[in-house]
Amino acid sequence: MKAPTPSSFQRKKETILRHLALPEDQYTDHSPKGSVDEGIRALLAEINTCPGLVTTSSCAGRISVFLEGQKRCPDTDAEFKYSIDDSGRRAGAPEGKEEKKLAGLGGKGNGGRWLFVSHTPLALPSTGSNPLTALFGLTPAPPAAASELLPPPLNSRYVHFKFEPMILHIQAASHADAQRVLGAAMQAGFRESGALNLVGAGVEGAAPIVAVRSAGLGFDSVVGVLRGGGQGEVCSVVDEAYLRMVVGMANERFEENERRKGKFRQLLRAGAEETEGWEDRGVRSARMRGEGLARREELRNWSARVREEGGGGGE
Repeated sequence: MKAPTPSSFQRKKETILRHLALPEDQYTDHSPKGSVDEGIRALLAEINTCPGLVTTSSCAGRISVFLEGQKRCPDTDAEFKYSIDDSGRRAGAPEGKEEKKLAGLGGKGNGGRWLFVSHTPLALPSTGSNPLTALFGLTPAPPAAASELLPPPLNSRYVHFKFEPMILHIQAASHADAQRVLGAAMQAGFRESGALNLVGAGVEGAAPIVAVRSAGLGFDSVVGVLRGGGQGEVCSVVDEAYLRMVVGMANERFEENERRKGKFRQLLRAGAEETEGWEDRGVRSARMRGEGLARREELRNWSARVREEGGGGGE
């Protein structure tokens, strides 16, 4: 039989579910949107009905346009050469100068900001002048050579157009529960899924977390750059046709994301049903053997009755 759910896991699950049940005007989380994506609510609700599982964070998938944060100091430090350590801070700053938190390689932090986010496919506009450029908060690219448009790489702040597929974190009550989720995720096409907190089985308070994700579906394209620093102009470095192309690509990947999400849901549901009726291998073999013998006996009895009824009808 399946082991009972640890009380520590159950308490945490109850806390999470109470938070998820809050009215929309009271609910908030740490995502840019600050709420649960509509496209993943049904999946979360179904997962949270499973006794050994609870969702801790999620994103249904999204299109985003993001301006990087500042990656180096203002021009007053232009002649001072420094490096960025793993925490995103300047290494080897001159004595007496305050170190500042800088944006990392991905551009997040220190002034980075979202220019556009959508958790559903984006309809391609059919009218207007440069409608996607405007929607993404960009100024159309000026008729200038790339060398004139782009600042030196060290202090460039680029604008990224991204498609990011579904990502879902699920806390499990046991290794067996985590393995069931991970197996369903891998089979559904979320190939980069993995598990954390895999301490020894049976350890008090052990609660593995499975990350369901698929990096292969995502993509990132630089479509703009900040000119003039600080409050300068966010300028497109591509034309409208290019933006239409990447939006079309993102919409296609949204479709594949939905297909994989649906398959994951089916596999997880099938696994839950199987787990609820779980039996030891020996017990299951004995039961199936007994059921087979019973069906065989039933068929033999039925055949005998047919013969008797047929014989009686001919007299």
